[in-house]
Amino acid sequence: MMGTLVFHPERLAELAPQGFALATDVAEWLVRQGVPFREAHEISGDAVRVCEENGIELWDLTDEQFAQISERLTPQVREVLTVEGSLNSRNSQGGTAPAAVAQQLTELKRQLGELAAFESRQPIVS
Repeated sequence: MMGTLVFHPERLAELAPQGFALATDVAEWLVRQGVPFREAHEISGDAVRVCEENGIELWDLTDEQFAQISERLTPQVREVLTVEGSLNSRNSQGGTAPAAVAQQLTELKRQLGELAAFESRQPIVS
């Protein structure tokens, strides 16, 4: 399977945010704004409900609809309503933000370098 695996990044990017996959991002964004998680979860759920009733996705909600759902849903919530925004919002150690991934890669290369140096000092035993 791995030898024949083919990724279609454009299609993955197109489909990734659909089906309310970004609802968690809305809740997490609210938490970063100081909203208690229980309330953020309810607000995010209310936004999904409005979308389902109207046959739209979260990013299709207007600023007015966001405000009707909750005064805490300001237009800045749109920062996380894209795949890129979702990834970038996870910038802690081990997160998916490009900067966090770059840090992880740098650390992995450093550790591999140490292991390679250690290995080269060891006699080969057969």
